[in-house]
Amino acid sequence: MLRLLVGVLAAVCLVLPLAGCGGGGEEGNSAANTPTAKPAPQGQSRPGIPQKEVEPETVVGVEINPYFDELGAATQMGVAPGEQFTLYVFAQYDEPYHVSATEFRFDLPEGIRVLDETKFGDRVISMGEREIDYVMAFECKAPGKFFLIKYLCVVEEGFKGGEVTMLPGVNAQGKAFLGMVACQPETRRLPAKGGTAKLTRK
Repeated sequence: MLRLLVGVLAAVCLVLPLAGCGGGGEEGNSAANTPTAKPAPQGQSRPGIPQKEVEPETVVGVEINPYFDELGAATQMGVAPGEQFTLYVFAQYDEPYHVSATEFRFDLPEGIRVLDETKFGDRVISMGEREIDYVMAFECKAPGKFFLIKYLCVVEEGFKGGEVTMLPGVNAQGKAFLGMVACQPETRRLPAKGGTAKLTRK
């Protein structure tokens, strides 16, 4: 099984435009153990990171979306300062695809902070920073919908509302990608549609 995951990660390194392949993660890793980028100044975008999908087109039926429930249905929620909530990132893809990796990043509204993260299974390899370029490799999964990772978040006093937005991860060379990678032997990139989820202040 370990050899399978190592093979998957090697395929990811070849298919996804990463600056380097290394690092790893297990279920239940704390956000404190994941390198975190310094937040961009208020009202400014991170230099070099495009705000829109740069792939020429997405693949129909391939999506990466944020939700506020474990069923992958709730896209709106009201929260108050001091309150904690769970944010889920779901992958969804149709036949004929079986996938073994994903790449994305997401923007959080100002005033929302991540406390902890949990990946969907115990055989997941991950690397990168969720604000810039986050990559996950895992055992080949059949078509369907499943959560990739969930984050425990807290609402800070300055929160005024906003959207969680899935965006292309951008590597050190400035190459961007939001999507999945099909399993070998058909290894190919599957550009995905990225969704949003809305948070309002109570």
